[in-house]
Amino acid sequence: MVRRLLVAFLVLAASGSLALAQGRIGPSNWKSQRGSELSIAAVDGGGKLAGKFVNRAADFPCPNETFDIVGQATLTRITFTVVWKNATANCNAITTWVGLVGKSTLATTFQHAYLDPKTNRIKVRWGRDVFRLQK
Repeated sequence: MVRRLLVAFLVLAASGSLALAQGRIGPSNWKSQRGSELSIAAVDGGGKLAGKFVNRAADFPCPNETFDIVGQATLTRITFTVVWKNATANCNAITTWVGLVGKSTLATTFQHAYLDPKTNRIKVRWGRDVFRLQK
């Protein structure tokens, strides 16, 4: 009996955490210090997120194009990925951000892999972005 109650409590606690993550993370709109826009449309019960990303960073390819994002979120952590390909552009790149969720910020590090058109070789860049919640 105690074991069943403990299991039930843990299930409720986990589902409550995911519900809080859903309310905190999505739907929401964020802007990075580089001006890029992250729009999280939804976070499902398992923490899976989906949305859109618009690159506005001056030193990255494919500016002002909208790309799909996929990822995961919890109360305190987030990860999301952009494959830089849509119906009108193929930038031959992929970027993944991993970070911490704050009250109104997402403090992330990223890894950006891309095909260098000059050398035809894959290159990787690392960096940091801080996204601020837009109201």
